[in-house]
Formats: sequence, C-alpha cells, structure tokens
Amino acid sequence: MLRLDKNTTLALGTALALVAGPTLAQTASDWDLDGDGTLTRDEFTQSVGDAGVFANWDANDDGMIDQDELAGGAYDRYDADMNAELAGSEFESAQTDFGPEGRWSAGADWTSDYAGWDVDADGLLTRDEFRTGFADTPVLNDWDIDSDGMLNEEEFSGGVYGGYDPTGAGYIQEPGLAGVETDMGDEGFWSS
Repeated sequence: MLRLDKNTTLALGTALALVAGPTLAQTASDWDLDGDGTLTRDEFTQSVGDAGVFANWDANDDGMIDQDELAGGAYDRYDADMNAELAGSEFESAQTDFGPEGRWSAGADWTSDYAGWDVDADGLLTRDEFRTGFADTPVLNDWDIDSDGMLNEEEFSGGVYGGYDPTGAGYIQEPGLAGVETDMGDEGFWSS
C-alpha cells in the first residue's frame, strides 16, 4: 500500500486541479474580482475567458466563432435531452432567450415560429434546420463589433455580457447576478 504524507497529498491534489483545467464558477461572487458586489464588463470578460466558455463554442479552435459555430453552440445548449433534435419546448426556450425581450437578443426579433424553421414539418428541429433559421437572426451581426463576420473572444464575451446588463449600466448586480450564477454553473447554459 502506498502511503503519502500530508504535504505530498496536498501537492498531488493541487497538481490534479491544475491539470483538470478551468471550470465555471459556482457563484457570481467568484467572478466579482474586486468584491464590490457587482460584475463589470472587464471582470466578466476575464472570468468567461478563464472558464473556457469561448473555447467551448470555438469548435474548430481557430480563435474565432463563425455563424455555424454560434448556431451549433446554441443548438447544443438548447438540446436539453441531447437527442440531436429540438422539440417544441426546447425551441421555445431558445426563442425566449434570443427573442425581442430575451437576454441574448442583442436586438434580435425571432418572429419565425417553430413550424417556419421545421422545414420537413416533422415536429423536430435538426441541427441544419436550426442553423438555417438561426442564420436569419441578427445575433452574430449585432455582437460582431468589427463586422468581419466572426466573433473574437472579446466580441463573444461582450455579447453574452449584454444579456446580463440589458440597460448598459456597465455592471451586473442582483437580480442579474443570480442569472450569471445559474448560467455559468456546472449545469448552466454556458457550461460545456
């Protein structure tokens, strides 16, 4: 039997934690770097980067998120039962979040109904059907500050941040912090 002293055990635990890579924060206060009870855009951007959220959505690892990756990332998050099809209630969740009043809308107006995106009229949205419908929304263009048709990490983070700071106040405080905590947690929308 292998025996480890306290210092060796602590060192091994620390090494394993570092090797495991970044994880999403469990509480919004983990991201509040200056401890003032609010999240600024800079704190949010740093924390999103540290947590690997952008990397999770950048499917081809080129440092940019294009329309297909943005749609694919959204599709994967809304496919709650992970059966590679969005049922009506899963699509309705997406419409709520990206609709005119939704937190990820960036001014988007998802007026298309489920049947309009469901090209084969089978009552389910495939990844391709979702991507085609999603391409008609202005989400990528609204988040794409330099208008190059792709999102760098700062643009992606800024677009996400805007969903939690809809008034443009420059900080997120309660009740928005609760939304950050839910969405960034282990089972949250932005987790991998």
